Amino acid sequence: MTRVELRGVTKSFKGQVVVDNVSFTVESGEFFVILGPSGSGKTTTLRIIAGFVEPDSGSILFDGEDVTRARPYERGTAMVFQNYALWPHMTVFDNIAFGLKIKKVPWEEIKKRVKWALELVRLEGYEDRYPHQLSGGQQQRVALARALVVEPRVLLLDEPLSNLDAKLRVEMREELKRLQRRLGITTIYVTHDQVEAMTMADRVAVLNRGRVLQVGTPMDLYFNPANLFVASFVGRNNIFPCRILSLGEGMAEVEVPALNARLRGVPMGRLAEGSRAYVAIRPEFLRLHPPREGEYHVLEATLEMAMFRGDRIEARFTLATGESLVAFLDPEERVRQGAQYKLYVKQANIRILPEPREPHEMPD
Repeated sequence: MTRVELRGVTKSFKGQVVVDNVSFTVESGEFFVILGPSGSGKTTTLRIIAGFVEPDSGSILFDGEDVTRARPYERGTAMVFQNYALWPHMTVFDNIAFGLKIKKVPWEEIKKRVKWALELVRLEGYEDRYPHQLSGGQQQRVALARALVVEPRVLLLDEPLSNLDAKLRVEMREELKRLQRRLGITTIYVTHDQVEAMTMADRVAVLNRGRVLQVGTPMDLYFNPANLFVASFVGRNNIFPCRILSLGEGMAEVEVPALNARLRGVPMGRLAEGSRAYVAIRPEFLRLHPPREGEYHVLEATLEMAMFRGDRIEARFTLATGESLVAFLDPEERVRQGAQYKLYVKQANIRILPEPREPHEMPD
């Protein structure tokens, strides 16, 4: 298992900064996800770690050893690509064995390790097939087996599930997590899919416009976003501009014109009385019944639309100001379109976020 550290890594292409002073640490054996929208610099960051792209400045360390100028094959990484990159003229066996042959591993050892890799990804008996004879999920397993068979220090995955259908993505998420836990290999996974990041990661780094905006566990990012971009990008959120009226006792009181209300919530980041800020309320924290404990606010609104999602009702309400609120309700709730309701939210579940100071903190 290998500890990976990035220190102030920067990379530009044709004068445009793509990776901007990126620093984070991936602990040994950790499943670490780099999450961000298209163009955020996450794939370039992964390719820098792999050694395919050389940074303009900064350094990459594996277990404290500087590998910034080391070639890809010297780093001991293996990468799984979005398009699988399987050789179409080679069998499954030969695709998996390719890296071992390049390393001049003895033939008997190659057969032994390919057999191990096939068992690992549950593709025993498929060694004589060609890529075109496999499903998308099976091709992805072959690509994963090819990466694992060389016993890399660090496994790198670049949006490997994006070409699969929804059901297969869920199955492969579970499979990847199972394999990573079983092998204990340090894994860095790039995705724009929030669900993948939240369900698979030990920790997540959120990138936007080449900058790291927050690193933390999925629960940290979801419940305690550091800025407006993270609050809006990770999960659903009801976000409105507000003004700070007072700060104290771990709470902030704000005036929210869009809600025609004064609310109290938990301050995030640096806030000052009188300054502009944003209030964020997750849809699942809006309830139709008063909480049994804790202080709360009440918002009156009219139900505009309700969609049954199986595990919840996704309801859109309209306030007297004309603003909309999204709430995730219990699937057994009986609600009627056009009816007026009271929505309850605990103060402890409201987050007050500072006004963005730089462009990368603004939602796209």
